[in-house]
Amino acid sequence: MAVEYYSRNQNYSKEFLVQKLLSLDIYKVGDKQLYELTARELNDEFSRQMNIG
Repeated sequence: MAVEYYSRNQNYSKEFLVQKLLSLDIYKVGDKQLYELTARELNDEFSRQMNIG
């Protein structure tokens, strides 16, 4: 089984991060705030949700 590791120092695309955050079922597809965040903010939010840093 593969384990995915995420780092705050890596640059993921906004689309990738949005899809990962949506997959956590915390956000919904229509959540406008999610799409207004920058890639850096999305990465920080994803790291926070995954409790990594």
